[in-house]
Amino acid sequence: MQAPNELVIPSNVIKDGTETISGVKFIFRIINNAEANEQVLITLPEQKIILAQDMVFNHNHQYVDLGISKNWISELQKINNTPNINKIYCGHAGPNNIYFATKDDLKTDIEYLQTLTEYIKTSKTFAEFKAKVLQNTQIIPFQIVNMMSYLFDKRVI
Repeated sequence: MQAPNELVIPSNVIKDGTETISGVKFIFRIINNAEANEQVLITLPEQKIILAQDMVFNHNHQYVDLGISKNWISELQKINNTPNINKIYCGHAGPNNIYFATKDDLKTDIEYLQTLTEYIKTSKTFAEFKAKVLQNTQIIPFQIVNMMSYLFDKRVI
């Protein structure tokens, strides 16, 4: 495959709403200020599937470069409260490379983000924050905590 000789600008834009593609119903929802500034949540209601992408991290440390957003937690709660969903596909695999999450996994993600938020608010130094995280969380590896000083220093919550 060869790259095009000129810039190709997409002409289709995904917007909030419902579309039927090849007989399959899709519900698109644009999520702002969660894991990313903007991302798409896709629901296939007849298949009972949500494609949550990077909104959900299955037993992995959530990427919080943009800060821990109250909206991210709120959106995870909405996903968790969506009825008649059997599978939630996530952007990052959990143990054994499983790319889907259960509603219990979502609860873990929510609790984890809430815990990080609380530790940021209540810690006076990064060392105190790091100690709390390492002592009290099951998900986060030591190396990632060391990279989280920006999160604490900026107090981006």
